[in-house]
Amino acid sequence: MCAFLILAYFSTNFVMLLIAWFLCGAAIGGFMSGPFLIMMDIYEQKDWGKMSANIVTALSLGMIVGPIVTGMLVDAGYMRMFFLLPIPFFIIASAIQFALYPNKRREGGTRFDAPGVIYLVLALVPFVVILNFAGSMFPWASATTLLLAAVTVIALVLLIRRETRTEFPAFPIGALKNRIILLCALICFLASAYSVLTAGFLIYFAQVVLQASATSGSTLLLPQVLVSMILPQFVGRWAGGNQNRYRLALAVMGVLFAVTLGGISMMKAGSSMVIFYALMAVGGIGYTFLNNLMAPFVSMNVDRSQIGAANGLKSFFTTLGTAVMGSVFGLILGLFENIATALAAAFVFGAVCCLVVTPLTLVLAKKKPE
Repeated sequence: MCAFLILAYFSTNFVMLLIAWFLCGAAIGGFMSGPFLIMMDIYEQKDWGKMSANIVTALSLGMIVGPIVTGMLVDAGYMRMFFLLPIPFFIIASAIQFALYPNKRREGGTRFDAPGVIYLVLALVPFVVILNFAGSMFPWASATTLLLAAVTVIALVLLIRRETRTEFPAFPIGALKNRIILLCALICFLASAYSVLTAGFLIYFAQVVLQASATSGSTLLLPQVLVSMILPQFVGRWAGGNQNRYRLALAVMGVLFAVTLGGISMMKAGSSMVIFYALMAVGGIGYTFLNNLMAPFVSMNVDRSQIGAANGLKSFFTTLGTAVMGSVFGLILGLFENIATALAAAFVFGAVCCLVVTPLTLVLAKKKPE
């Protein structure tokens, strides 16, 4: 992660920056999911809710400072410095995990499915390139678009063919037959609309629509951070091992995300910042549910042999959703001449995606007797 951040810092063109950022995304996926997997390995299932709360609280506590410092650096003219800002913290965190987590080797280890990973990359990258650059770097109806689409389809066919036949698939398609794992995948994909908009487009919205500085814009996430720092301690204990409470919280989460994004879409220049902060606090409740309750809920509803596949698909569909939603929102921005109108439309689309989470949860996670 540190090496790829340095590569981003020294990028001299947009393509090099995209490559560096792609590699950063590959690295951060494992780094973010690691603490939750470690927690589920060490503690019994009855403690997962409480321990997930501790992890989310720690993450939120760390997020208070970063965005504000980054905004100050940008306003001061140090546009590249935010790439280097996380490096010392990654080094310290990596050293702590490496030193304190016991290096136990499980019996009957699995093999790394290199061809599956290659097919997966070949299926996704051309698709994302089409969504991001068709209509700007090359026409939609062009040989380049057709070639990229053909690569995506062929790689997807090869991926499905391999992953349904290999013993240790990189992308465990068969696990999606479990409706809880399927629900987890769909929630992660759709809820990424909220994550992308609040992480990547919120400051842009603040600067363009609300006409705020980068420093002021970086404080917009503060209510969400504070809520997701304090609330997990209560949510984890409230949910406990009660499957129906997890189901209820995940269903409500979709509504909370939709209210936040829909409310932001209606804000104009001169709107009260108090309303904005209140909306982000509401989103923080949903964000807490997503980070605190998803992994324990899935793990308590699948066989132990499927927990690894479930968490792998959770990370995969989160990453896929981030890539696709980011591309779709970028496409929406290009459809309107007025940038404020375009941003509002992107937030409305995100709200609809998040709202779909609620009926999906109620249908696929049917209420069970305790």
